[in-house]
Amino acid sequence: MILVAGGQLDPNIGRFLKRLIELDVPFKELIVGPDCNPSIAFELGDTALNIDGERVHPTSAFIRHDVFWSQQCRDKGYLPSVALNWYYAIRGWMLSNEKIRCFNRFSSSSENNKIFNLCHARKCGLQIGETLVATLSSSDIDRYLEIEAIVKPVAGGSLTTELRSSLSLSKPQTGHAPSVDYPRFVQKKLDRPEVRVFGVGDQVFAFSITSVDLDYRERHQAKIEMIVPPEEVVPGLKKLAGILDLTFYAADFMRDDAKNLVFLEINTQPMFVAFDNISGGRIADAAISFLEPSIERGGNKCLIT
Repeated sequence: MILVAGGQLDPNIGRFLKRLIELDVPFKELIVGPDCNPSIAFELGDTALNIDGERVHPTSAFIRHDVFWSQQCRDKGYLPSVALNWYYAIRGWMLSNEKIRCFNRFSSSSENNKIFNLCHARKCGLQIGETLVATLSSSDIDRYLEIEAIVKPVAGGSLTTELRSSLSLSKPQTGHAPSVDYPRFVQKKLDRPEVRVFGVGDQVFAFSITSVDLDYRERHQAKIEMIVPPEEVVPGLKKLAGILDLTFYAADFMRDDAKNLVFLEINTQPMFVAFDNISGGRIADAAISFLEPSIERGGNKCLIT
């Protein structure tokens, strides 16, 4: 039985639950949100969970840290703490039970640092672009003004923007409080279509993403198509995933002037619902098969062997 834990407003959780129902896979949901306030209890080291008074014994778990509830609520100060404590508690129970199958077990205690990942991607044979890490106030970024360049936060949290526009916005404005500078990636602008590669266990799925926006997340009007995984990056990507102890991830690539795929970043809790819909459920199916290897497909349903 798969434990599915996460946010009520997370569309990725909704998509995964829908696929479990379609395939008739046994699961227990532990969902938190505006209409869901479950109770849990477990003794340290217990292999079972008490959920709303019911003692359940999951054999695997699919867990996501919820970021959606706080985004859709005016009072955002308390809800991030709620989401973090739910995620921390359930993942802690799961990690304490070695027989519970899950994704990215050993990476949970590691920082998913984008700078570290870029350096290791290069060691794994993946091509990375020339990259500077700097504050906008640094004179070191001046050489990037001679080319089309972009900037993005080193830890994420906001969209990719043009370097020139970011510099303009960072200048003090009359009547406004000064903005706080922070380190960012400064890189040459690359060409589309963007390529996203999902890894689920040993399986990989690839998609092209075409958008008129610099960052396709800006208006979510991108055209997504499933493609054959590019052989030029798959071996290196799998090697990188092995170094980072990842069994579920999504990596992003764009093309340079020579049309080579350039590694951008790897995400350990990727949004996958749109891509799964386009693939006909193949990402979710691969996740289910990884979490419960004893499940075999039989027609449109899953059979427990």
